[in-house]
Amino acid sequence: MRKNNFSQTICWLENIFWLHILFLVLPMSVAAKVSGLEEEVQNIAEKLIQIEGIDATFTLSNVANHSSLSNGQIQLSEPHLTTLRSTYNRDEFDALLIIIMAHEYGHQIEYSLDRNSMVQTNSCEKRTYYEAQADIIAGYLFAVAYKYYEYSKLTNSSGFANLALRFMYNLGDREYSIGTHPSFKQRRNAFRMGMAYAIYSHTESNAVKDLISAEYNVPSNLSLYEWSSDMSKAICHFPNECLLNIKHEDVNELQWNKTRDNPTVRFSERYSNLGTKTVHLFLQYKVIGENRTDNDPSYADIHGDSKFFEFDLEPGDSKVCSGTLNWSNVATTSYMPLFISPPDNEAIYYGDDHNDPNLDEDCTQDMNYSLLDDKIIVDYGSAIQKLNRESLTKFKRLQLGFISEITDDFTDHQSRFVFPNSTENTVTRYNDDGSMSYDIDFDGSEEQINKIYVGLKTALQNLTGYSFAFRDDYSTYVDEDGNDTGFDHNHKASLNNGIELIRKNEREELNEMEGLFSDTQCTVSIRLTKNIRYHRYSLNLNFKAL
Repeated sequence: MRKNNFSQTICWLENIFWLHILFLVLPMSVAAKVSGLEEEVQNIAEKLIQIEGIDATFTLSNVANHSSLSNGQIQLSEPHLTTLRSTYNRDEFDALLIIIMAHEYGHQIEYSLDRNSMVQTNSCEKRTYYEAQADIIAGYLFAVAYKYYEYSKLTNSSGFANLALRFMYNLGDREYSIGTHPSFKQRRNAFRMGMAYAIYSHTESNAVKDLISAEYNVPSNLSLYEWSSDMSKAICHFPNECLLNIKHEDVNELQWNKTRDNPTVRFSERYSNLGTKTVHLFLQYKVIGENRTDNDPSYADIHGDSKFFEFDLEPGDSKVCSGTLNWSNVATTSYMPLFISPPDNEAIYYGDDHNDPNLDEDCTQDMNYSLLDDKIIVDYGSAIQKLNRESLTKFKRLQLGFISEITDDFTDHQSRFVFPNSTENTVTRYNDDGSMSYDIDFDGSEEQINKIYVGLKTALQNLTGYSFAFRDDYSTYVDEDGNDTGFDHNHKASLNNGIELIRKNEREELNEMEGLFSDTQCTVSIRLTKNIRYHRYSLNLNFKAL
């Protein structure tokens, strides 16, 4: 037995020797790289904990995504970090690693103060709210870690601040989609607001404090968590349901003064409460500078003059929000001034009726997307998967915005779901049968519009899985005097077990194509109208629960 033990010991020592030689010969082996990455992670972890004082354990794992768990554990995706490390230089990678770790650490701060709500929610809206707050906290921690306490860091300056804003933009969900994270613009907004809070709380300049307070609504009496909680609601417009009975309309058109002595833009908009509950509104109007030449939307813009409104709106009451913004500091040879207001995703706003919101509590994390092309995504989530009255209610709650018009027969809403190249997006709720109609006007090429039309039909079939029934109940098109308008009803083609109808009016050079799909629960129709003479296009989707 002793001899065997001695032989095993010799063998073990030989293995150790050759492993030591291997490390000497291959100093840049995978093992050494991982060790270096672990050391970087731990150094940043210590820095974050020192700033906020909440314990957390960071570990590298062979997983696809980074995650922050309610037990204080944070798992970082080693494959993702390895990819970033090979893509960026050392200093850039360090900055991105701080951003990723600060965001996950932000969730630990949320867990420490609001654990039950975070763990129990199944709502896409609520998840998006918590993700926006973690982005704000990450922006704050990033700025403190680099001691970025200059106001210029909030604009499109060079260096890590610009890298950070572009990185955050590219992490977002698509604009106006149903998802579990803020959109491109919202994530960049949130991170920049966190940086603004860091500058406000660390600068010794009262002039800078006043400027940030005016542009980012940073108060002097709220902690980071309290302020980020309020601002994350405004960034992702949470909860959207509280805005569904608020009518939003222009009082006057925008008035741009382009003189050198008074470079301003004047706005005037009215908000009316058509519901039965008092709604607290928080609204932002601002001017930004958008890059004139760079077509990359992640390219950080310049923030300029801003004005906030906050008030309670009683049922039946209206309030006009008006003001003048100076755009001189966002108009340069490189930047073009733009006016931003609700319901644009670049603006921050929300409504609150002081009641527990009716959220989409059965929302799943893995949403279904249908890719039409590289720029157009149709995302109706479970509202399309199960087209019944309950899911239509969810579609209404998540995708409708402010009311733009209301009559005895219907209510028009500004849509939160916006197509590229569209000039008008409206959702109409009809009172008689409970159906909803989504109307989009386009300013684009016929090729783009046809691609959208075909893609929508494909998306509906793929997402629903329905076996569509043939329908042949189209009414004759007549004018006010009862005369046939000249549409040809004979051209019909079977498509996806449904029906496509092409109507032609040669006199008006107007073509219409319609696909109508139906099952026992719901009817869905898509109609595309193309005015060949004037190059105008419109698309209509109609949902009706049976």
